[in-house]
Amino acid sequence: MNVIITEWALQSYLELKSQRAFTDGEYRNEIRPKVEMLKAGYPSKFPELDPANNKSWSVASDRKGTITHCFKMKWHNLNGGKTKQMRLGVMIYDGVAYLCRAYTDKDHEHLEIAKLKIHSARIVNGDFEYRGLL
Repeated sequence: MNVIITEWALQSYLELKSQRAFTDGEYRNEIRPKVEMLKAGYPSKFPELDPANNKSWSVASDRKGTITHCFKMKWHNLNGGKTKQMRLGVMIYDGVAYLCRAYTDKDHEHLEIAKLKIHSARIVNGDFEYRGLL
């Protein structure tokens, strides 16, 4: 499966890196390898990314229910516990994984989910900035 890095993903990565939400080692050894697993196919093929295992992967939802094609990747206790949770919104659409915005537990979850809904609609319409292929 192709994994597309969007402008939203790139900008949120740069923001979180500047805020020291994670260390370089955590990025290399925990964050990036889990995201790269998406290249092999739909996440439920991997126990670490099974949607039933809410510790590292879950279906994205809001008060109205599940957001079509959207998921959240999760990491816990990064940077010596300073970041309790970090999440990355992912849309899997038409056989492609799109990395959307990453955020931490300090952000308002409901606002980040609303942004993911907007991003997913824009992806479907082809209205997003492509920044690379993982």
